Amino acid sequence: TFALVHACQREGWERALRLLALVFGVSLLFESVGVATGLIYGPYHYT
Repeated sequence: TFALVHACQREGWERALRLLALVFGVSLLFESVGVATGLIYGPYHYT
């Protein structure tokens, strides 16, 4: 929350929200690939 508010104050709402969307998308991609293949973080599963 702090990082988003800080980014909004420094860079403006539009740019901060674009960055948030980019970070969310990349994080989701890495998480999905890791769960499906075990390549990034090693094999694991959710219980």
